[in-house]
Amino acid sequence: MHLQIRSDSPTGFRSPARRKTNKTVIEAEKGRKRREEDIAGIRRIRREETLFEKRGGIHTNQSCDWLVEDVQHLWSEDPDEQLEAAVNMGCLLTLGDPPIDEVVMTGAISRFVEFLSMEDAPQLQMEAVSILTNISSGESRHTGYVVGNGAIPSLVKLLSSSDDDDIREQTVGALANIAGDSPRYRDLILHHGALLPLLSQLQPHSRLSMLRHATWCLSNLLRGKPPVNLEQNLIHSKDEKVVKNTCWALSYLADGTFEHIQAVIELGVCPKLVELLLYPSDTVIIPALLTLENISTGDDVQTQVVIDNRLLPYLHQLLTQEDNKEISNLRRIFREVCWTISNITAGTESQVQAVIDADIIPFLVEIIHNAEFEIMKAATWAIFNVTCRGSQDNIRFLADQGCIEALCQLLDNPETKLLLICLQGLENILRVGKADQEKGLNDGVNIFVERVNNCEGIYENLYNLLTDDDCDVKDRASTLCRRLRAGNDVKDMD
Repeated sequence: MHLQIRSDSPTGFRSPARRKTNKTVIEAEKGRKRREEDIAGIRRIRREETLFEKRGGIHTNQSCDWLVEDVQHLWSEDPDEQLEAAVNMGCLLTLGDPPIDEVVMTGAISRFVEFLSMEDAPQLQMEAVSILTNISSGESRHTGYVVGNGAIPSLVKLLSSSDDDDIREQTVGALANIAGDSPRYRDLILHHGALLPLLSQLQPHSRLSMLRHATWCLSNLLRGKPPVNLEQNLIHSKDEKVVKNTCWALSYLADGTFEHIQAVIELGVCPKLVELLLYPSDTVIIPALLTLENISTGDDVQTQVVIDNRLLPYLHQLLTQEDNKEISNLRRIFREVCWTISNITAGTESQVQAVIDADIIPFLVEIIHNAEFEIMKAATWAIFNVTCRGSQDNIRFLADQGCIEALCQLLDNPETKLLLICLQGLENILRVGKADQEKGLNDGVNIFVERVNNCEGIYENLYNLLTDDDCDVKDRASTLCRRLRAGNDVKDMD
C-alpha cells in the first residue's frame, strides 16, 4: 500500500515513509480537457450489437444522413422515440472522427439539456449527459454551445439530485470538461453551486472510477486565476458534513503528484487543516489528517509547510488523546499519525530535529513495544528514518529513548521489510557508537554495542536470521553480528 519515493537513502534501499496511498488521481491534460472514452463505457443504455454494426461501419459523412430522422424523433412526444434518437446520436459521437459540428448544427443541444431534468426518464438523462460530455470534450467553441444552451445549471442540479451512480459520474465528467475549457466557465460552474455536490462524491465508499473523475473535475475547478477560495468552506462552515466532504476532497487531490500537492498548499488550507485535527468528530479528523499526510509526502519544501503550520504539536496531542474515540478510529488515527511522522523524518536534518523537539520519539518507542502490527510498523519506519536522516546527536537521542531495545525486540518478526529496516537501523546506531569510540569518548567503548548485547534474546534472534530464506536479511544479520563482535572498524565493513 505504501509506495516508495525516496531513492537517496544512505542505507541503499528506499524508504516508503514518504509514501503514497493506492488511490489514483487523474491528472488534467495541459488544455485541461480530454475525451473521456472510459466514461462512455459506463453508459447503461446501449443499442443491440446490430446498431453498432449498422453505424460503426459507415463513414462519418454517411452517418450524418441519419441525423435528420433522429432530430425529428428527439422532439417527438413518444419517450421511446426520444430514447432511440438519443442513443443513435450518442453512438455517432463515439466514432473515431465524431461529427460534433453536424450534431451541434441540428440545434439538438437545447433538447438534450431539457432531457437532463426528466427525472422520470433516467435512461434518457444518461444518454443526454453522455452526449453533452462528448460535445464539450471537443473544441472550445463546442463547449461554448453547451454552455450557451444552459447546460451548467441543469448539470449541477442533476449532480445534486440523481440517485443513479452512473448518471452522477457522467455528470461529473461533463462538468470537468466544461470547467477545463476556461476560467470563465469554471467560475460559472462554481456560481451555480457545483462545489458542494461534487465534494459529496469524494467519499471513502465511492467507487474508484468516481473518485478519479471527481478528483479530476475538482482539480479543474481549483485551477486558474483568480484562485478558488476553498478555504472558506473549511473556516466558516458550521456543517460537519460540509467540512468532512471538503477534507476528503482535499485528501484525494493531494494524493497525486508534487504539482497536485502544491495546488492544495496554494489554496491556503494548511493552517485550518491542522486546526481540524482537534475537531470534535473523528469523521473530520481522519480526512484532515490524511490530507496533511499526503502533503507531507511532497518534497522537503512542501513538507516544511505543514511543519511551519505547527502540525507536530497537534500530532503529539493526537497521540495522547484517547477519550471518546471508537477503537477502530483511534487505531487508524495512530497509524496515520505515525506515517505522517515518518514522512517528516524522511526529510532534512532540521525536520528530524523538529520531530525530536516536539517530544514525539518517546511515544513512537512505546508504540513499537505495545501497539498492533500496522501501527507499530509505521512507528518503526519513523524511527528508522531518523537513523538515516538525522544527525549523530539525533541518533544518540534515539538510543537514550530506548530505540535500541525497541528495534531489537522486532528481530523475531516475520515480515522481511521490517526486519531489514530494524537491522539497518541498529547498524546505523552502532556506526555512531563506533565514531564516538574512535574519538575516545565513553572510555573508549562502543556503548551502543553493549546496549544491543544486553537485549533479551538478541543472539538467538540473530542466529535465526543468519539462516533466513531472504538473502538480504542474512547479509544484514551477518554484518550486524560482525559489528557486535568487538569493535570491528566501520570502514573495513562498509
